[in-house]
Amino acid sequence: MGFLDKLIKGAQMLGEMASEMNTAERPVSGPVHTAPYVPEKSFEEKLQTVLQNAGSYELRNNISPDELEREFGQEIYTRKGCKRPENITYGIYQAGNRVLLIRLWTNYGDYNHRANRQIREFCESHGAKILDFFGYLPNEESYMDQRIRANL
Repeated sequence: MGFLDKLIKGAQMLGEMASEMNTAERPVSGPVHTAPYVPEKSFEEKLQTVLQNAGSYELRNNISPDELEREFGQEIYTRKGCKRPENITYGIYQAGNRVLLIRLWTNYGDYNHRANRQIREFCESHGAKILDFFGYLPNEESYMDQRIRANL
C-alpha cells in the first residue's frame, strides 16, 4: 500500500466520521441571534462613579489641544502637513490642577493619527498623565477604576 492509498483511505475515514456526526442526535434550538454589545452605563457614567469613589475631583469635557499648549507654553503637535488632533475627551482636575487626561476613542484610525500620537508622546515626556480608552470595548467599571486610580 503506497502513500497515496493511505492518504485516500484516511480522507474516506474522515468523511465517514463527519457524516456520522451530522446524523447524530443534537438538541434542537432556534436560530442564534447575537446582539451588538450595549453597555448598561455609558463610559461617562462609569467615569463619574469611579471619580465619586476616588475622592474630590472635577471632571471637564472636551479639552482642546490649544488649551494644553497654553498650559505648557509650547506647541505639542505638528501643524504643518498634519490633520488637527482630536480634543481630549475628559480632564480630571483637583483644586483646579490637572491630574489626569482621558481620551475615549471610537475609531482606531483617529487614535493612531500622527498629531494624536504626538500629543500622547508630549504628555508622557512632560509628566502629564494621559490614558486612552476605546469606546468599542466593554470598559468594565472595575477595569476603568483600576487604571484611573493608579494614575490619580
